[in-house]
Amino acid sequence: MKKIDKKKMASIIRKKLNGALSRKAIYDAITIIDDSIIESLIEDKAFSVVNFGTFSPHLFHEHEGMNISKGILERVKPFRTVKFRAHANFLALVAQRKDKFKDP
Repeated sequence: MKKIDKKKMASIIRKKLNGALSRKAIYDAITIIDDSIIESLIEDKAFSVVNFGTFSPHLFHEHEGMNISKGILERVKPFRTVKFRAHANFLALVAQRKDKFKDP
């Protein structure tokens, strides 16, 4: 899995914009978006990005699960997580570029 941090993302965006904006301005914009998503999810509200998708808070129910380190079944307490549902336009864009994906 490729991971990217905000600094790297800001650099990539700046390069795509041919340096029209400062790295700091782009980094600040990413931070505002990031904080908005987090704030909404903490308030148990969904956050949608037009033509990209929706981040929704989700409560995963209590269930039995295998504790790998102990090798036994244990009760897993309910926990909060986030689900992402991609927008149809984003899925279409990914489908158009699927020939560029690498085979495993």
